[in-house]
Amino acid sequence: MKNWNIEISPDFNQQELSKKFQREFPNRSEDFFLDLLEAIDYESTKVCLLYVEQKIEGAMILFKVVGCDKEIYAPSYFFVSSKHRNLSLTFLMQGQQMVSNYILNITPNEKMFKILQALKYEKHSYGSSFKIGFFNLFSFRKNKTKSVNHSSLSKVPRAYFLRADLNWFQILHEKEKYYFCFKSTSWFGIPLKILVYFSGGEKNKIASLLPKINHRFYFSLLIFPDFLDNFYTPKTIKNKFRMFGNFEGNSEIFSILGSEVTEIL
Repeated sequence: MKNWNIEISPDFNQQELSKKFQREFPNRSEDFFLDLLEAIDYESTKVCLLYVEQKIEGAMILFKVVGCDKEIYAPSYFFVSSKHRNLSLTFLMQGQQMVSNYILNITPNEKMFKILQALKYEKHSYGSSFKIGFFNLFSFRKNKTKSVNHSSLSKVPRAYFLRADLNWFQILHEKEKYYFCFKSTSWFGIPLKILVYFSGGEKNKIASLLPKINHRFYFSLLIFPDFLDNFYTPKTIKNKFRMFGNFEGNSEIFSILGSEVTEIL
């Protein structure tokens, strides 16, 4: 049995590791991974490495998810070289445990999906659903939305309220306050607003509350988590943001703030 170990340390060659990542994930460029590795701060992001005979044979990047009542990390870009695949599960489990006891896996590929099923991860969402934003004069007059600042949501770091790509809203509905955050991006030129944070009530209410802020996002595609297994959602959207965790989900807080979704997309 060859000597192997797992480390979380900045002591590695970024150029060489970015090449390894690019070979495993050819849809991303070497420069993309080099920029990502240079931004690792070992607080909000960490890189976990598998060494075999003192050579890097596996890696994963973990992003800290904020706004929750637990210290949650979301792994991305997990790989183990083909000649050491027998160490994949050990590396995945031990490496994640070195970072946090609470792991949220977002949009796993089919291989990872089967691993998570075998590990009895809890399904946190069925994927995504969508609505098309449109201007509705009645909705605009009736439903007042307010901007949100750090004082309203103290668990979310102040920096997230200062970003231009994150849109924060508070809705007052039936005397209850609901908080939303959308990540602004695009897909083939189509403006996308991806829900990355919700709190204030049952997550199952998200779909019914979204029409109240439609006027904020007309001509945009609103992507939000599907907690009800919506049969009619197209598969290309449905499979996005399937989420699985090794912990019981909070029924009143949804957050992927700080994950790859907000930091890279």
